Amino acid sequence: MSGNQLFKIGSREVGTRAHRRWVLHNSLTPEQFWNGKQWTESQYKTLLFLDRNQSYHTAKVLQDEILKDVPVRTYTASMTIEVRSHAPYRLEELKDYLHGASSFELDFDLYGTDPSHQSHVSAVIHWGALSQEVK
Repeated sequence: MSGNQLFKIGSREVGTRAHRRWVLHNSLTPEQFWNGKQWTESQYKTLLFLDRNQSYHTAKVLQDEILKDVPVRTYTASMTIEVRSHAPYRLEELKDYLHGASSFELDFDLYGTDPSHQSHVSAVIHWGALSQEVK
């Protein structure tokens, strides 16, 4: 796959704050939307996701399929979560909260899909691997 064939698949919030939904779109011109089976130029025929994380996961699966013949290099970065609370909670409750409440995206519109514009960078937070530091 040559560099000019790479395109970004993203998830976009649509609807109102009370009735939030997410759609998948790509960076092709004209922009296209995922209807669950194929790409369409009509946003009105797109598949609506009720869950932001499910839309991100589906976008990653679709992007991985497009890039399946491109070699992968994996990097790991640390993230620290601080919680100040008088009330106790279980680690699983924190994982569930972070999974639902957080949103992490790279700004492809401003920076492109990677440092060299010849590849595609994606980042995923694995909340299931979250562990508590013992001090």
